[in-house]
Amino acid sequence: MYIVKKCDSYGHGRNDWKTIYTSPDREGAIAIFKQELRYELEADPNLTRDQINSRLDSYYFNNTYGYYTNRRFQLGHGNVWFSMMKSESAENQTPAMRPDRTALLDSILK
Repeated sequence: MYIVKKCDSYGHGRNDWKTIYTSPDREGAIAIFKQELRYELEADPNLTRDQINSRLDSYYFNNTYGYYTNRRFQLGHGNVWFSMMKSESAENQTPAMRPDRTALLDSILK
């Protein structure tokens, strides 16, 4: 299982990582990782489109380099960071996804 985690308070020893997605395949996890990172980068008005695209097209996601096998890597912007890793632990063997809008609203309104 590949796990994507998010930390809203990265740095100064107060890192609180929360799992936002798990996937049995690497491509699915990378897609979610890049999507979440893109949202964070696009929220910064000081970054140009070229800067955002160069961060998202890094060698971490390129299969020809073969860099990412079973390692954990992190990318982020400001205090919000994302990590992706491969895990074989039993607790991560069931896929987890963020709730969709309807499920999220139902849980708030209960």
